[in-house]
Amino acid sequence: MLKKKLNWLNNTMRVFGNCGMIVYINRKSVGYAQYAPSAHLPKSSDYPSGPPSADAVLISCIFIPQKEFRGIGIGSILL
Repeated sequence: MLKKKLNWLNNTMRVFGNCGMIVYINRKSVGYAQYAPSAHLPKSSDYPSGPPSADAVLISCIFIPQKEFRGIGIGSILL
């Protein structure tokens, strides 16, 4: 699975550029967002809202792993 994810990441970065962002507090990573063009997220065509347009960039993940950093606006910063 890790190899598959790294292949996706390398391909997306080669074609699109940066596709993620990490938020740090006191030099510690506390949140992550991943985004990419819809063509790089093949399951996005199954979204209930319908398939996204070809020029759409979608947020595929926002993750704040530690509970003490949730609810303080990190997700909003990542958006």
